[in-house]
Amino acid sequence: MKSYSTILEALNNNAIEIPDKVVFTWVNSQCEEQNKMTCKQLEDQSNAVAARLLKLGCEKGDRVMIAYPFGLEFLAGMFGAMKIGAIACSIYPPNPKQLKTDMPRFRGFTKDAGAKYALSTNMFATAMTAASVLYKTGVTWIGTDKLSIKKFNRTNKPKSFEKYVGEPEDICLVQYTSGSTGRPKGVMLTHNNLVETCKGGISLTDCLEPNDVEVLWVPQYHDMGLVTGFMGATYSGTPLVMASPLDFIVNPLLWTDMVETYRATITCAPNFAYALLLKRLQQANRTADWSCVKRVMFGGEPAQSHVVEAVSKTLSVKPDHIYNNYGLAEAVVLLTGGPAYSDSQALVPCGPVDSPTLKLRIVQDGREVKEGEVGSIWAQSPRVAAGYYGQPELTTSIFANALPGYDGTWLDTSDLGKVVDGQLYVTGRVKDVIIVNGKNYYPTDVELSVDETFGDIIRPGRTSAFQHGDASVGITLEGRTGFDKSANERLAVEIANHVSQVHGLFVSEVLVLKLGVTPKTTSGKLKRSEIRKTTLAGDWKASAVLIKFQQHDNTAPLMDDGKSFL
Repeated sequence: MKSYSTILEALNNNAIEIPDKVVFTWVNSQCEEQNKMTCKQLEDQSNAVAARLLKLGCEKGDRVMIAYPFGLEFLAGMFGAMKIGAIACSIYPPNPKQLKTDMPRFRGFTKDAGAKYALSTNMFATAMTAASVLYKTGVTWIGTDKLSIKKFNRTNKPKSFEKYVGEPEDICLVQYTSGSTGRPKGVMLTHNNLVETCKGGISLTDCLEPNDVEVLWVPQYHDMGLVTGFMGATYSGTPLVMASPLDFIVNPLLWTDMVETYRATITCAPNFAYALLLKRLQQANRTADWSCVKRVMFGGEPAQSHVVEAVSKTLSVKPDHIYNNYGLAEAVVLLTGGPAYSDSQALVPCGPVDSPTLKLRIVQDGREVKEGEVGSIWAQSPRVAAGYYGQPELTTSIFANALPGYDGTWLDTSDLGKVVDGQLYVTGRVKDVIIVNGKNYYPTDVELSVDETFGDIIRPGRTSAFQHGDASVGITLEGRTGFDKSANERLAVEIANHVSQVHGLFVSEVLVLKLGVTPKTTSGKLKRSEIRKTTLAGDWKASAVLIKFQQHDNTAPLMDDGKSFL
């Protein structure tokens, strides 16, 4: 496979060498094809977008918001901006039904980026134009899906225009995370970051073959969907079949339909998605055959060993075809990955800590710790981003750390982990660690324990444990569909008792919430900080809370009937 210095060079080459090969396919909730695109079509469409931006006065280095509904249309906008040297800022678009909350947030992104233009479909751009005036976002919306390619081909454009591919160190993309609170954090990615990540993805699949097909349904705006999916397909020319994450959530069996219909060889999703699919297959009394998939990859959140094992057994996937990956937006999406197997503590490794393009080290108080000890994960790799847009001080503190005994700077990922036999094990997030009497407890341990014990009543993957008081924890969770409050009135007390007995932690508050109200990012991660803040402030809507349990005296044991604490 050819090697490219920028993602635009890859697109340009594939448009010439495989002009008729369908690389991008979009399917609906019934797995019916809605749109297809070749690299040649993408090249032509993005050229038309670039010409439109140039006509409006957009220049190299300008920031352009990429805010499209789910579908393939965003690709022309993103690459069109890149083709004139502008910086594409990829975000989750405002929801027309939630403008009061979404437009101020969108305005925060545009202000942070200093963007003048926002690209979308014609229909969406028209709807957002009036809203942008009302909410003073300061951007001009441009619809891109009706631009004339023929008209572009007739314009007097610079001879070098179609051949512009950028430089490896040029900033070409800013990823704004969906979970941003306060001032947005836009991760600046260079062409080299993207290319190195695409190469890393190819390496994980043991080099792509002509008959490979990737299937994804994760969001297209950042991380896994944008880079692992669309950028990877653009670079390699490997066919990508995509669907909306909303369609997957409504009908998880869509994922299996896609895999089996297109004989997928590669797929990737967070742990919760595999667990949800397995559950729905069981409920539907349906079998699934994923034996065609040579890489079933976990990413976005820690993989659970029992889910990994169930995927192999239920989906007919060879155990050595299941991989667990680790990465973060600050390193594009991927740092390392490898075969998913369990250690004695049921943790799943995420891959090697050393490779020709990667060094991962575990650090405490600025120094590397011994093997097996838990600390912050630091990384050195060409995949590490250039920093946060417009925030030099924060960039220095996160991306430019020195580690004794090593040259160069290190990214502090803010994730916790350990190294055993050269393999990385992720144990949690630094900011989410619960500290009681000087001892560290990891939320994921508590959450998994609660899910496994009460999984027949609550929705696994929606349990959140967090620091509640100086010496106590709080827990929120969701009841399953049809949750009967009267039949389960003691559930919160039983959960508090369980956590106390198993983990030695005093639980000062348990909230059983309605299904679907727990804040999560678009990639499925729990927003623990937001959950904690809402719980401590008592800001949950009354209609969202099914059961509330509180206790304040952590010196006295829980009463068997729990009444003294209600």
